[in-house]
Amino acid sequence: MSLTIDRGLRLIRGNIETLFAIANFGASSIFWLALAFLIPAARYGQMMTLQAAVFLIVTALTFRTHDLVFFLVRNRGQGIDQAFRIGFAIEAVAAVVATLVCAAVAATVWPMPGATPTGAALLALVAGIGGAQGAAVAKLRYLVRGRSVMLADAACMVGWIAAGLTALALRNASLLTLLTVGTVPNALRTVALLAGVRRHRGVLDSAPLASGWADRGAIIRFLGGAQLTNFLKNGSVSIETMILAAFCPPTAVAMYRLAKSTQGAASAAINVEYQRSYSALARADTHMARLAAVQHLRRKSIRLCVALYPVSATFALAYALHKPDIGLVTFQFVTLAAFVAFIPAAAQQGYMILLLQEGAHRTVNAAYILSVGLLCTLSLTLLAVPTISIFLTALIASAVARVWFLSVKAAPLLS
Repeated sequence: MSLTIDRGLRLIRGNIETLFAIANFGASSIFWLALAFLIPAARYGQMMTLQAAVFLIVTALTFRTHDLVFFLVRNRGQGIDQAFRIGFAIEAVAAVVATLVCAAVAATVWPMPGATPTGAALLALVAGIGGAQGAAVAKLRYLVRGRSVMLADAACMVGWIAAGLTALALRNASLLTLLTVGTVPNALRTVALLAGVRRHRGVLDSAPLASGWADRGAIIRFLGGAQLTNFLKNGSVSIETMILAAFCPPTAVAMYRLAKSTQGAASAAINVEYQRSYSALARADTHMARLAAVQHLRRKSIRLCVALYPVSATFALAYALHKPDIGLVTFQFVTLAAFVAFIPAAAQQGYMILLLQEGAHRTVNAAYILSVGLLCTLSLTLLAVPTISIFLTALIASAVARVWFLSVKAAPLLS
């Protein structure tokens, strides 16, 4: 008994950072799911549409600064402090530009009800701050300061608790106010990460920032190489939300976004498996070893997805019973279809790793272009039949097409 307890404690200590990350992801999902109970379903759908519009702009200006820092250190001979400062400078400029663009869009191109230029700018600024974490995480990882990352996760979790209490008190506030409250916890994580970086500044070098920009050509090529994939992948939910909102009522948007939110735990668990398999595939020196690693990741990811589906179905039942304007059968169908569309995304992880490790960024780009292009093309059917079932069918077809394309392109690496 004592030996079993000791093993359990060692397992927890060895994976405590992973558990913190999963808990943070879960806290985010719980916040948005709980908020859905506090406000009408149609209002929640409008709020998610506003969020999607702002987040699309922020995502388009979010760069792979985490990878850039390691690229500058390993391939361009820069010190970690200098590489961090370059990465963070890019993040800061991107956040400011996103803020200005969102304010301009809210004032001119898309003046949605409730989307004031000031409110949109504030939401974009907080979201941009929340996304400016790549360079800080890279430096802390490089210096093996995992404790600082864990402390930042703890600060974020405190932020989610505070955000929940604030949203409860401000349930009748404007949509942009509620969205901004829900964006603050990630911004707190950024502040905590920067505090951790500050504690370790000047550890390895103190070269002037200007000298690092001598590699600006390499920096631009690196960031531009996979930016399209970065945008299409990280902005996929926002893109899907905008398509659905263009043809279907806010209640349909609310159901879809809630179904996606219930996938949070599955996404976090699958992401952990992805990170673990990345190094395993990098070490695999034979085709058989690669194939075994890919098959293991695919099976584990799909099982995680299927195992967590009942949790989503239970939430859909509770929400439909609580909200009379949400059909119980319809919401169950939406939740099931959203998970069916999620299975190909879980199955593609191994193929993604193989192709990215081979530097086949263009192939991955093409897969996401194919997927989004097919989704948009099939969604044209919504012009004639504006129902969420048509949208979900298009979503499943686009997800299957993407995993099929990636599997075909990765096949030579497995045979």
